[in-house]
Amino acid sequence: MILVLGGSSRIENTTPSAPPLPQHFSSALAPSGVQSGHEDLHLIEEKIRDLERARDALKVRSLKNELTAAKSE
Repeated sequence: MILVLGGSSRIENTTPSAPPLPQHFSSALAPSGVQSGHEDLHLIEEKIRDLERARDALKVRSLKNELTAAKSE
């Protein structure tokens, strides 16, 4: 393996650091239009629950991978 530091050539890294967010998650980051404070709070709470479910799904997948690896050892 050759590592070039400070070189002028660029190697594009196509591997994202994290998978892109689904559309309904990324809309949580955009400013909401004109809505009442109560509606804003409800939407924020709903999006938090969505993110928690997604996080939990990733944890489950990771644990399943660990279990599979442990069984194959």
